[in-house]
Amino acid sequence: MKQKYITNIFILLILIISSFLLLYKFNNQNIVGIDEFKYIDWSINIFSEKAVLNYFRPVFYIISNLSSNLFGFSFISLKLPNILFFLLSALLIITINKRYFKNEYFLLIPLIFFLFNPSILKEHTVLSPFSISNFFILLNVFLIFLIIENSKGGKKFFILGIVNILGSFCREELILLCFLNVFFLLIFLNKKYLIKYYFFGLIFTIIPFLILFSEFIEIKKIISIALNVVDKEISGPIRNTYYKIDHQEYLDFLFILPENLSRLFSEFFLIKELFIFIFLYYIYSIFFRKRNVDLKTKYLLILILSYLLFYFYIRVGSRLFIFYEFFFITLLIKGLEELEIRKFLNNFKICIIIIFLSFIQIYFNFKNDEYKNHMSVNKILYDEILKEYKINDRIFISPTSNSLIHSPLKYFDGKPSENFSLASKIFFGENVLLINDILKSENVDEEYFKDFITTLNIKFFVFQIDAHDSYLILKKENAEKFKNILNLNSNNKEEFFNYDLSKYSYLKKYGADLNDYFLIKSKAFNNLLLSNLQVKKIFLFKKNILKEIKGYNEEPGIYLLFL
Repeated sequence: MKQKYITNIFILLILIISSFLLLYKFNNQNIVGIDEFKYIDWSINIFSEKAVLNYFRPVFYIISNLSSNLFGFSFISLKLPNILFFLLSALLIITINKRYFKNEYFLLIPLIFFLFNPSILKEHTVLSPFSISNFFILLNVFLIFLIIENSKGGKKFFILGIVNILGSFCREELILLCFLNVFFLLIFLNKKYLIKYYFFGLIFTIIPFLILFSEFIEIKKIISIALNVVDKEISGPIRNTYYKIDHQEYLDFLFILPENLSRLFSEFFLIKELFIFIFLYYIYSIFFRKRNVDLKTKYLLILILSYLLFYFYIRVGSRLFIFYEFFFITLLIKGLEELEIRKFLNNFKICIIIIFLSFIQIYFNFKNDEYKNHMSVNKILYDEILKEYKINDRIFISPTSNSLIHSPLKYFDGKPSENFSLASKIFFGENVLLINDILKSENVDEEYFKDFITTLNIKFFVFQIDAHDSYLILKKENAEKFKNILNLNSNNKEEFFNYDLSKYSYLKKYGADLNDYFLIKSKAFNNLLLSNLQVKKIFLFKKNILKEIKGYNEEPGIYLLFL
């Protein structure tokens, strides 16, 4: 009774502290990444003729859409479900570990890891499917634990099928859970006669979504994009070997271990070191000491190792694998419980020591600004433009603005990424023009391109200067249009245009044929444009600060010009 009482007090305390930290980050975190801008478009259009289901995540889009309609269209309303799923996930962690640990004190450790890990908190303050999909991962483990404890009847199997499909419709790689669960239920639980209820749950959930979105689903396109994602995100050495880039030889991918281990884990709680310890401990226990491992532990080991291999070789990055780190901590605590020094570990004092150490970690995270919000340069530019913006004014974003326009995809798609950056409906929407909007203008002559700033009522111009004066990659088919846009003549065009792309072989990874493109230096591109503009004010964004300057001096940074 005393143990339960003390544990509940600690749980309440850390939940309150973590909730305040989350709310602070949530309220002060604007839209920052390319994926967030995609999700805005896809969420608000999920029930319209503009629905985009290239990435089939309808559960996530529907939840974001409903939140936006209930609380008004804003970046905060779109992300509000994150708070709900953060709390639900915390409750599930408590429930799962109460069923897993013998000592209630120890459920605090995985809970602290979840509530205070900067990477997990970040994923709950940005617009992404992770908060929802992570909830379904936890719900999946909870249901598996229930089935292990009492597998009679098909109800839990049916619900598990529903949960797995809903999770897969938040993040596609969760479809692996279906295969893992069938394997586990058949091999380790031997429930062949009940597995049919699991499939009933899968089918029951899939059918309504297929009916609802049938006109938007292009199976070939989804498969193509899935393969494209794997192709682009597969581990660097494997990808480079395939494309014979950077002189890599076959079998070089075998050396991916150091590279990917450093990218796979977050920095909270010495997680990389703990992973090695846990992995070696269970290998030793199972294969050398022939120790029987309970079914719950077996399932967690299968779950973690499966996704470890997936993220290790295919989609490497701590933001993707971060949630499975929670289960490493869970297995660590379980392993400590099962050691022969159990009596010592069951002492409340050891729990206090571990909690104390974790809070030291939290302290250093605060000290090193690990909990700080990411800077949103788009929001800063948006607020400044609003001071003089009129309803029909246009904003032109130069293709040199790599921080605002996703690169290198911008070279190969009609638009960089739907309505990315200031072109998002969160900001100025269709009143923002990109270079492709200019190039694709129909029924225009060369004079149109020479004077597009005035013709299109462009009052604000955004461009970027890199420290190393990088090259801008442009399509050869538009060379004549660019000549007019930059007010070049036939003689000096060759002075600025470069047709040698031999140093850009990495672009092959994105499906580019290098013969289709030419180069121009970013500084030159912007200088040529600027030479024909009448500028009222110039702002420079540098070192996370936007300040007005007297004149353009090619200093590296993002420039905002009032015309």
